[in-house]
Amino acid sequence: MTEAEVGGRPAATGILRRGIGLAQGVAAWLLVDGAKQAWSGSQPGLFAGLVIVTAFAPPILLAGLSHMRRTTLVVWALAASALVFTLGLYDIWRDPWDGLGSLGMVRRWPSAELIGFGGVGLYIAHHLIEPADVERRWWPSYPARFESAWRHGFQLALAVLFTGVFWGVLQLGAALFDVIGVKVIGETIRKTWFIWPATTLAFASAVHLTDVRPGLIRGLRTVALTLLAWLTPLAAGLAGAFLLTLPFTGLAKLWATHTSTALLLSAAALLVVLMNAAYQDGRDRSALPTLLRWSVRIAAILLMPLTLLAAWATFLRVGQYGLTPERIVSIALLIATFAYAAGYGWASLSRGAWMRRLEAVNVVAALLVLALILSLLSPFADPARLATADQASRLNAHRTPAERFDFSFLRFRAARFGREALDKLAASRDAKIAQAAKAARALTSPVIVTFPAEVSNAREPAFSHARVWPVGAALPTGFRDQMWKNEYPFGPLCLTGGAPCDLVVLKTGGAADKPMVLVLSDPAQTMISAYGPDPGGGWVRLGRYFGGECAGVADALRAGSVQTAPPTAPDLEAAGNHLAFQAELPCPAKVAPRPPRQTPNVAKAPANR
Repeated sequence: MTEAEVGGRPAATGILRRGIGLAQGVAAWLLVDGAKQAWSGSQPGLFAGLVIVTAFAPPILLAGLSHMRRTTLVVWALAASALVFTLGLYDIWRDPWDGLGSLGMVRRWPSAELIGFGGVGLYIAHHLIEPADVERRWWPSYPARFESAWRHGFQLALAVLFTGVFWGVLQLGAALFDVIGVKVIGETIRKTWFIWPATTLAFASAVHLTDVRPGLIRGLRTVALTLLAWLTPLAAGLAGAFLLTLPFTGLAKLWATHTSTALLLSAAALLVVLMNAAYQDGRDRSALPTLLRWSVRIAAILLMPLTLLAAWATFLRVGQYGLTPERIVSIALLIATFAYAAGYGWASLSRGAWMRRLEAVNVVAALLVLALILSLLSPFADPARLATADQASRLNAHRTPAERFDFSFLRFRAARFGREALDKLAASRDAKIAQAAKAARALTSPVIVTFPAEVSNAREPAFSHARVWPVGAALPTGFRDQMWKNEYPFGPLCLTGGAPCDLVVLKTGGAADKPMVLVLSDPAQTMISAYGPDPGGGWVRLGRYFGGECAGVADALRAGSVQTAPPTAPDLEAAGNHLAFQAELPCPAKVAPRPPRQTPNVAKAPANR
């Protein structure tokens, strides 16, 4: 292979692509098998770095072959591998435990955040580098950028689809042979040594097949983008109507959803995608219908008010409860969206060629997004580090009272930074803060720890912070006196220690002296434990109800306003096993209004949630 492009040798390129895919599959198989070995536990950072390099380096090579010069491609692949390997090391260092702090397993695999954000970042970077190499200049033309980014996007989608169909064909073939007693095919395709190489080889083959048929991709892209473009008038009309309606309905309902930032940013992102689908590479701007041209201009102007509303919603929550990792990611998304909104607004209001400035805005915004991703994945703007510093500052400055601070957040959701902050808080001169921090450090499951008097602590008696509902009800005979065991991780801690919980005595039509007892101990109330009489004379946990987070459910249970109902679907018996039905979506689309609370002494959610 020469230093020049390999585009003139499709056969050789195909062999090379399939070789890369096969090598990736073998490496993935060895890593999956290596996860069972001691070395992956003793060197988790090295293992995670190898996993992330194996996941991302081969696709860079597959995409760049036949388009980039060999030297440029190799240098770029090596640089990208070094970067993601370093980020993999940091990813494990920042949070070495797999979910349960000091009692958890050592974490080997890269986090979902690193995989997701890292993949997006590499995709952006590749399509800043490839067009520059193709045109041999640092600032390539916009059509070249457009062609590279959208071609590889459709190639990726088709390759994933092809790989899925490939496995469907294998499964069907194995099933056909199984029915005639030939099990070897089905047994083979379930082996990890076959699964990984076969998957990556199929993916690489699909990339090559789509690459040597550029007309196929170009035609598919044109049809898809044209169809998307004609959704711009609808999307712009709905967004405009929404913004015009807000002054009459007010913002209270929007803020009450607690998902307003996500909804508004999703709407803005959709408008950006549709506008680019209409603009495409900018060569045929004058041929676009008038309706589409004006819809794109209007959509570009609407981006700014949507972004400002999302920013308002985010900073209202930050002002009330401080920073969390999720809010820091939202702020990063807001910065990127604001860049698009300002740039697209500038492009729509400028004179000259229609939306011509959109091209420069897209490139600058891509560079900004790349910088934001790198910041979030590195120590510079690690969401857990920034959130921990902010929450600890609010607590120490008494902006968040100790009674409402979520110490469990520092223990389980703020990586090593939260646990280090807990060590400092445990030495605080404030006795309340120190006591709660010490109790949080001792936790082995992610329950909420707030004020020290509400901490689950073995030195406090069981039921000491349990409240019985409805008002005036009493626990059935024997329930309080039973020797409960800690049914970790699902058992309510208030039965064995001093954790807070609500005990709802429920008449179900059974024996009057032993009704059902519901235990609401999860602060989000998503899971409700149910206890009933044991045939041996004691009490036993029957199971759990889901859907306690639905509007009005917890208050209705405390008030005793509840009735039994037949199940949505019956339980099943199969091969001597009882299969219990569990509904997937417990909350209905519309819910009844919340009944009034019985007493103001209901535990409050932590202020930093």
